[in-house]
Amino acid sequence: MSMDIWGEEEAFDFTGTTRDGTIIKPGQYNAEIVAWNARPKGGVDENGKPEKIVHDIDFAITDEDYLGEEVRAWHTVVRGGRGQKEMFMALLQDLDLVKEKDRGSNGELKVRFDWSQPDENGHRELIAIDVNDTERSPIGAKAILKMSNRENTVKSSPNYGQMMNWVDQILPADKVDVDPDDDDLDLGDNEEDIPF
Repeated sequence: MSMDIWGEEEAFDFTGTTRDGTIIKPGQYNAEIVAWNARPKGGVDENGKPEKIVHDIDFAITDEDYLGEEVRAWHTVVRGGRGQKEMFMALLQDLDLVKEKDRGSNGELKVRFDWSQPDENGHRELIAIDVNDTERSPIGAKAILKMSNRENTVKSSPNYGQMMNWVDQILPADKVDVDPDDDDLDLGDNEEDIPF
């Protein structure tokens, strides 16, 4: 039975839609950062600092088909973990927030994150990134996102079992030699900390 409230039948096509938003077709999309937050994860060390910090990076797609649709990528930094600095630096360089030309005359490259005060859950908003005393905003930083869809496996989620958007990889915005239909693009096997 359909409702006839305006004199004609009203119908909705929910194909590709969940309660959280639009399911984006797998592929590569231009995007820009609209928010960057961090949250503690796991226990704390002997100095009371979190063992892990999860960086939640929200992107808005700038391609016409999904213009304005937002997706989240995240990167977990494990305090003292092997390869952590290298992976994080690669992310910052891919987002063009840190560049090799930023290095000082002796090769120094110091990056400081300026965060808001934590909310009641310990989450902080990134206000600015300071690179060798030059302040940069992450908001508006551009990238190419390689997207896929995965099943939501979080049992406590209201969307458990539904498909969700997944950022497999963040590529530099100026990377033009990547074929969006290249099924052989190596995304790696490590899904534990970073979905890209």
